[in-house]
Amino acid sequence: MAGGLVGVAADGPVFCADAIADPLAGLESARAITESLRRGGGELIDVAMAGVAATYAALPVGASAATHRALPPQPPAPPSRPAAALGADGDLVRRLVRERDGR
Repeated sequence: MAGGLVGVAADGPVFCADAIADPLAGLESARAITESLRRGGGELIDVAMAGVAATYAALPVGASAATHRALPPQPPAPPSRPAAALGADGDLVRRLVRERDGR
């Protein structure tokens, strides 16, 4: 399930992002885990996707306060070798699934 994010401004709703709740929850989870590990770990970490989305939707709307501009995206590196043919790894995957499933 993916969730879009809409904020509110003085002149009405503001579209923030589509299908953003899941990745934001992942980032917040990583942050919470890092903080827990710094305290020694062993803690239960509960991150609700809806809560994270609501928190981000409530952030103030305005111009960026960043002092540096982001670098433009770079094209991906070319492949180091050709991709395997479609289905080439099917037998290996089925064997690994059987082994891990105990059959």
